Amino acid sequence: MKWIIALLLVLAGLFYYPQVNESASTACAATEKRFARSAFEPKDGGAILGALFASGVSNGVLAGTFVKSHYPNLPEAVGCSVVYYQMMTDPDMAKRILSKR
Repeated sequence: MKWIIALLLVLAGLFYYPQVNESASTACAATEKRFARSAFEPKDGGAILGALFASGVSNGVLAGTFVKSHYPNLPEAVGCSVVYYQMMTDPDMAKRILSKR
Protein backbone atom coordinates (compact mmCIF):
# COMPACT_ATOMS: atom_id res chain seq x y z
CA MET A 1 0.00 0.00 0.00
CA LYS A 2 2.91 2.33 0.76
CA TRP A 3 4.24 1.85 -2.77
CA ILE A 4 0.95 2.83 -4.34
CA ILE A 5 0.76 6.01 -2.28
CA ALA A 6 4.39 6.84 -3.07
CA LEU A 7 3.78 6.27 -6.78
CA LEU A 8 0.69 8.48 -6.72
CA LEU A 9 2.64 11.25 -4.97
CA VAL A 10 5.45 11.07 -7.53
CA LEU A 11 2.99 11.17 -10.44
CA ALA A 12 1.14 14.11 -8.89
CA GLY A 13 4.43 15.93 -8.41
CA LEU A 14 5.40 15.35 -12.03
CA PHE A 15 1.99 16.55 -13.20
CA TYR A 16 1.92 19.74 -11.12
CA TYR A 17 5.61 20.69 -11.40
CA PRO A 18 5.22 22.70 -14.65
CA GLN A 19 2.43 24.80 -13.14
CA VAL A 20 4.36 25.52 -9.95
CA ASN A 21 7.66 26.15 -11.74
CA GLU A 22 6.16 28.60 -14.24
CA SER A 23 3.63 30.18 -11.86
CA ALA A 24 0.84 29.25 -14.26
CA SER A 25 -2.74 28.22 -13.68
CA THR A 26 -2.68 25.19 -16.02
CA ALA A 27 -0.13 22.82 -17.51
CA CYS A 28 -0.83 24.25 -20.97
CA ALA A 29 -0.19 27.82 -19.78
CA ALA A 30 3.09 26.63 -18.24
CA THR A 31 4.02 24.97 -21.53
CA GLU A 32 3.38 28.21 -23.40
CA LYS A 33 5.59 30.14 -20.99
CA ARG A 34 8.38 27.60 -21.44
CA PHE A 35 7.91 27.76 -25.21
CA ALA A 36 8.13 31.57 -25.19
CA ARG A 37 11.38 31.54 -23.25
CA SER A 38 12.90 28.91 -25.53
CA ALA A 39 11.71 30.12 -28.92
CA PHE A 40 11.94 33.90 -28.90
CA GLU A 41 15.31 35.51 -28.48
CA PRO A 42 15.72 39.15 -27.49
CA LYS A 43 17.25 40.11 -30.83
CA ASP A 44 14.94 41.08 -33.70
CA GLY A 45 12.01 41.95 -31.45
CA GLY A 46 11.67 38.43 -30.12
CA ALA A 47 11.54 39.73 -26.59
CA ILE A 48 8.21 41.41 -27.32
CA LEU A 49 6.66 38.23 -28.73
CA GLY A 50 8.08 36.21 -25.87
CA ALA A 51 6.69 38.67 -23.34
CA LEU A 52 3.23 38.42 -24.91
CA PHE A 53 3.25 34.64 -24.70
CA ALA A 54 4.76 34.65 -21.22
CA SER A 55 2.14 37.10 -19.98
CA GLY A 56 -0.51 34.50 -20.71
CA VAL A 57 -2.34 36.19 -23.58
CA SER A 58 -3.84 32.89 -24.71
CA ASN A 59 -3.67 31.19 -21.27
CA GLY A 60 -2.73 27.79 -22.69
CA VAL A 61 -5.05 27.65 -25.70
CA LEU A 62 -2.22 27.51 -28.25
CA ALA A 63 -0.37 24.81 -26.36
CA GLY A 64 -3.60 22.86 -25.95
CA THR A 65 -4.24 22.97 -29.68
CA PHE A 66 -0.69 21.82 -30.41
CA VAL A 67 -1.03 18.94 -27.95
CA LYS A 68 -4.38 17.83 -29.35
CA SER A 69 -2.87 17.58 -32.84
CA HIS A 70 0.28 15.73 -31.74
CA TYR A 71 -1.11 13.57 -28.93
CA PRO A 72 -4.79 12.98 -29.76
CA ASN A 73 -5.14 10.05 -27.34
CA LEU A 74 -3.95 11.94 -24.26
CA PRO A 75 -5.97 14.37 -22.16
CA GLU A 76 -4.93 17.94 -22.88
CA ALA A 77 -3.39 18.61 -19.46
CA VAL A 78 -1.31 15.42 -19.55
CA GLY A 79 -0.17 16.14 -23.12
CA CYS A 80 0.89 19.66 -22.13
CA SER A 81 2.94 18.22 -19.28
CA VAL A 82 4.59 15.77 -21.69
CA VAL A 83 5.50 18.59 -24.09
CA TYR A 84 6.79 20.69 -21.17
CA TYR A 85 9.20 17.93 -20.15
CA GLN A 86 10.22 17.40 -23.78
CA MET A 87 11.17 21.08 -23.98
CA MET A 88 13.12 20.74 -20.73
CA THR A 89 15.21 17.92 -22.14
CA ASP A 90 15.47 19.40 -25.66
CA PRO A 91 15.84 23.20 -25.45
CA ASP A 92 15.88 23.60 -29.26
CA MET A 93 12.48 21.95 -29.69
CA ALA A 94 10.62 25.28 -29.65
CA LYS A 95 12.85 26.74 -32.37
CA ARG A 96 12.34 23.64 -34.55
CA ILE A 97 8.58 23.95 -34.14
CA LEU A 98 8.71 27.59 -35.27
CA SER A 99 10.89 26.77 -38.25
CA LYS A 100 8.34 24.20 -39.54
CA ARG A 101 5.66 26.79 -40.26
